[in-house]
Amino acid sequence: MVRATIRGCGNCWCWRRGTPQPAIALDSIDVLTHGSEDNAVREVLIEALRYDKNPGVRLKSLDALKGYVRDDIHVRDAVVEALLHDSNAGVRQEAISLLDVVKADTSVRSALTVLRTAIQTSLSVMSRSGIWQACRT
Repeated sequence: MVRATIRGCGNCWCWRRGTPQPAIALDSIDVLTHGSEDNAVREVLIEALRYDKNPGVRLKSLDALKGYVRDDIHVRDAVVEALLHDSNAGVRQEAISLLDVVKADTSVRSALTVLRTAIQTSLSVMSRSGIWQACRT
């Protein structure tokens, strides 16, 4: 029901293709936030987190999903995915913040290990290439 309403807004709009009007997406997330206890609504919010091109929409989706990270594995997986793959640093930072309540979870620990290794590798490469030293002075 919710999905049909959002997709049938007159612009053939859905998250997989992005929206030609970002304001509509932001307003839609605001409306959906109030119904996020419904599984169908959560799925739409997860789709927005995964596929929307607007980082503001993805951040609002994270905010709407934050109460479900602990108990809903689908939400948790989507937040882990955002942490590892989102192009926006603000979205990744918010994902880390949301995952703090479940940091003992195996999938979350694995994601944090991957992230830590990537950071250490980047710092090591920067150090070897002299970039790190140049940035420190």
